[in-house]
Amino acid sequence: MIIQNLKKINLWIAFMAILSNYLAYTWWSDYLNLGYVFDGKHGITFSGESAYGHLIAISLLVLISNYFLIKSAINASKKN
Repeated sequence: MIIQNLKKINLWIAFMAILSNYLAYTWWSDYLNLGYVFDGKHGITFSGESAYGHLIAISLLVLISNYFLIKSAINASKKN
């Protein structure tokens, strides 16, 4: 029964929620401790106002992915 409910929750939504939460945590902690955000893939450092775009975007992604994860979990539990 529990496994059937977990299958109803889209795993890609759970993956995106975990990944976005991890990235948001690391980017915000780097920005608050060091004062900049480092984009390791491209080797670019964003500081000051340039970092705000990255921080706002990742925070928005966290809100959206967590919303759909919770919504999917609630819908899976209601169908029992």
